[in-house]
Amino acid sequence: MILVGILYIVSAISFCRQYYFQQ
Repeated sequence: MILVGILYIVSAISFCRQYYFQQ
């Protein structure tokens, strides 16, 4: 499922950004 892959990538990127900004 391409939509699930895109959704997974977007949420992973936003999670990494939140983690990066919290440091």
